[in-house]
Amino acid sequence: MAKKKRKSNKLTKIAESSITSKMIYLIVTLIFFIASNMYLTDLLLDEMDLGLTVVNPVFSLRYVENTGAAFSLLENYPYAVIALSAAALIVVLVYTINNLQTLSMKAVFCSSLLMSGIFCNLYERIFFGYVRDFIHLNFVDFPIFNFSDMSINIAVLFIIVLLFSKNILKNI
Repeated sequence: MAKKKRKSNKLTKIAESSITSKMIYLIVTLIFFIASNMYLTDLLLDEMDLGLTVVNPVFSLRYVENTGAAFSLLENYPYAVIALSAAALIVVLVYTINNLQTLSMKAVFCSSLLMSGIFCNLYERIFFGYVRDFIHLNFVDFPIFNFSDMSINIAVLFIIVLLFSKNILKNI
């Protein structure tokens, strides 16, 4: 009986250690992604103000103030966009924290990347009244976007890949 209790205590300590490690990882990556995004955006826009231009067959830099959400949706409803963004951020954060024990480090990384993109766009909406977009793809007809949009899309893509790979491995 005592042996079973010690084994149970060991497993509990391992689980708590894993959750703590994942929480620290989540916080560190989230801070890193937010700081990097904000710093690089400000740096690039400052350089564009000083005359930096980039135009090539793949992309060009073109500054646009986007008051709407993705693809300028809800352009005339800034408070709705802020509310939806805040709700999305809270949902992802709560889900991630509540499921830290079962999430892989890759999933925690993706959640952090997703939350950083949502947070940075939300920050700009609240403090500037718009999102600063500046990357234009020249080889396809696509809206101008920013680093936060890239973070969100890359995170969603990785999450989809993780979900599919998990389901594929289950069926083997």
